[in-house]
Amino acid sequence: MANLKKEILSFAQVRLLILSFYEKGQYQAGLDAISKHFGHYPEQEVNISYWRLCLLSKLGKTREAVTFLQECITKGYWWSAENLKADDDLASLQTDPDFQKMLEICQTKQEEAQRIAQPKRFTLFPEHLSPNDTAPLLLCLHGRSSNATSFIEYWQQATQAGWIVAMLGSSQVIGYDTFCWDNKDLAEMEIRSHLRELNDQYSIDPNRIAIAGFSQGGGMAVRAAITSVIPAAGFLAIAPALVDFDILQAGLSSGVRVRGAVLAGELDKRWADTARRITVLMAEAGLPCETNVYPDLGHDFPPDFSDRLTAFLKAI
Repeated sequence: MANLKKEILSFAQVRLLILSFYEKGQYQAGLDAISKHFGHYPEQEVNISYWRLCLLSKLGKTREAVTFLQECITKGYWWSAENLKADDDLASLQTDPDFQKMLEICQTKQEEAQRIAQPKRFTLFPEHLSPNDTAPLLLCLHGRSSNATSFIEYWQQATQAGWIVAMLGSSQVIGYDTFCWDNKDLAEMEIRSHLRELNDQYSIDPNRIAIAGFSQGGGMAVRAAITSVIPAAGFLAIAPALVDFDILQAGLSSGVRVRGAVLAGELDKRWADTARRITVLMAEAGLPCETNVYPDLGHDFPPDFSDRLTAFLKAI
């Protein structure tokens, strides 16, 4: 009998699987999926641990959830106390006295981490790019509670199309090795600084600079392009969140010329309408913005992202 090797899914596939169970309210199935695949992605343990914490809470397993949070903190993992208090998924834990103690520990750890935090950048290059070659540049912004390299498996393919890919990391700490773009003024300053440094180090085509991002990073990418924080020819937003539409309208009224692309999921109950509103504003300004809303997708990258990214880059 042939020796059948057990298939190991990519982290992106596991993430999509767990979020799909979550969106459908199948919390135990999501928890079972985490137990099955947890050991394959040690570099993603902090993210998977948070999903497990949320699912335990949604299932009403309060004592198990609090004990698990204590174990995570013992390992060195922690999350923003503000987020832990505000997350509806953790509503069942809020009155637990041990949970309240964990919040205090998390708050102290966040303050300590913020004191030494600096913006980060991880840059990828086309295989045959020589030092004197001029190349287009794709700036990529992570989502809230992520970091510069969280979505590398999605962005790195742009190098195959000849693009330099710079994955930018915020300095705004929100958890263990995770960050956010909550302070928009600081976020804009850091994005501009990253671009200046990249222009100093490499030969960048000034007419082919694009910015992209997922979730809060997607919303920030739209904002940065439309308000001319950087001279972007286009933006690509995946499940864009936390968008200030007054700011976008002001930017579009200034006569900015930029191409857009938005990818979102119909099951993303909180942010699906954000994608549609961005499209409407772009259309009203007479600017191109290709939008795809996927009926069976939640708050995640779509399954055909590779094709969508390729098409977006070709249009820039």
